[in-house]
Parts: sequence; C-alpha cells; structure tokens
Amino acid sequence: PETTVYGNNALERAIASLWNKYGGAISKAAEKYDIPVESAAGVFQVESGTGAYDVNTGLVIIRYEPHIFRRKSGGSVPAVR
Repeated sequence: PETTVYGNNALERAIASLWNKYGGAISKAAEKYDIPVESAAGVFQVESGTGAYDVNTGLVIIRYEPHIFRRKSGGSVPAVR
C-alpha cells in the first residue's frame, strides 16, 4: 500500500498493522481471484490470527488446526504438551 494506515483502538491497530505489512500482497491476491479486497483481508486476519510473521523468514504464521490435519491425513494427532 502507498499510504500507512493507523487505528484508534486495539482492533483497528491490529488490522492497520496487518494492512501495512501485507496489504500489497492481499490486494494482488484479491485481484487475481476476483474477490473484494476487504474479504481477502478479513480471511487473512482470521486465518493468521494477528497477522504475525516469523522475523527470521518473513513468512506469515498460520493457525495449525488439528481437526483439518486429522481429516486430511486420515490419522489421529497426539496431544503435544
């Protein structure tokens, strides 16, 4: 994005931070798949939690969802504590 976005409260700041970091990529993906950029940004925010990223790689951290892993792998996932 060409303009830095700011927020007035914690939620707005989280969304602004996500947009400031990934807005360009989100916009490109939304255009490629012909979906509203607001929808793409919303899905990105939900699926990545807070839009956190690994400082070493710059890659977005996505949520691990054991129920999807089980369904796709056909197996069980042991609890890790």
